[in-house]
Amino acid sequence: MNTSFPTVPAVRRVRTGCAAMWRSLAALLLVCAVAGADEAPPPALSEVGPELFYMQDDGGRLVPVPGFRYRDFIDLLRMKEGVAAPAQPPAAVLENVVVKIDARGVARQADRGWPATCPASVTCTVRQTRGGWASLPLELGDLLLSAPARHEGPGRMIVDAEPERAGYRAWFDADAATSGDARHTVVLEGRLPVDVTAAHESFAIRLPTAVASLLEVQSSRSAPQVSAQPAAPEEKIAAADGGSLITLAGLGGAVRIRIGERGGPREGADPSPRATVESVVRVDGRNATTEAVVRVEGLGPGTDRVRIALPPRATLGGVRAPAAVVGQGGTTEEPFVDVAIERDADGDAAIGIQCQRPLDPSGAAPFEALGFAVQGIESWRQWGRVSILADGDWQI
Repeated sequence: MNTSFPTVPAVRRVRTGCAAMWRSLAALLLVCAVAGADEAPPPALSEVGPELFYMQDDGGRLVPVPGFRYRDFIDLLRMKEGVAAPAQPPAAVLENVVVKIDARGVARQADRGWPATCPASVTCTVRQTRGGWASLPLELGDLLLSAPARHEGPGRMIVDAEPERAGYRAWFDADAATSGDARHTVVLEGRLPVDVTAAHESFAIRLPTAVASLLEVQSSRSAPQVSAQPAAPEEKIAAADGGSLITLAGLGGAVRIRIGERGGPREGADPSPRATVESVVRVDGRNATTEAVVRVEGLGPGTDRVRIALPPRATLGGVRAPAAVVGQGGTTEEPFVDVAIERDADGDAAIGIQCQRPLDPSGAAPFEALGFAVQGIESWRQWGRVSILADGDWQI
């Protein structure tokens, strides 16, 4: 079979023919325009969006990109070149948090053998800096909501639970006219668990990080001893109807409050057991080595050993004296170690632990660096801090 291909002159003839056709069409349109000069002018023509730009793909083909702006091109170029984007304010800012807790009726609940809770309300003031949906973490995982969240401000607001069930999250969508500087007020109402004894009431609440915060507690005790962890920058105790009003300002994160009789045992301290963990995780690309210090406070008399959960897939390297390992167990994902301890006069002890776990050398698979916990102590009485260091060219 014979196959022929058009030569360059043939292509030129095609183009010449096309040019002649366009000239004939232009002449025809001119004649039509002259013939219709006495008639009404035709309607104006306008472009219908979106505006299309064409860019080459990897194969050299032109691909339409609708609505592509110069700012989009600059952002993509910055990403390609690894240049940091210009600083922008967050879409929403939590400016103020006010928490009001009424603990005056918890003693009666404890006398009846009921789980003690007290009513609490949280008022958040939010400033939205630009349009579209914006979200803010509200924390407050210890608060059990008793009513739908209330919203005052432009547009819409939705409150849902965070994916890890660590607390609540608020979403805001302001009107277009006010999206540049919109103000929102969110009110949450619910009940907070309280640990009640004859000598004190104590509770924990995780506050969101805000520019300013205020925590008010109404107590039936007339002149209580108040202990806050962390310590509040500002603290006031004033007499009020049926007891006192305690005001704490400048708090954020995990907050623990104890309200007790002044001059009681271990004045200013919470006698209930609690634990804190300070850990440093060093990553070298093959292993993650953790050095942790577990501090246990308020242990009861006769407590000479504790069981400590380790991070998933961690292998115990050892504990520092005076603590000593007396047993190990659990599963690969939930290992634990039994440790013999020496308490001081206040029932406190510190345990130094070293452990490690292997990592994916490619860095594609994540790993869990947290997981230390002391068995027998409520989870809301345990908290801590972790620092992660990467050797060489590895990045977290």
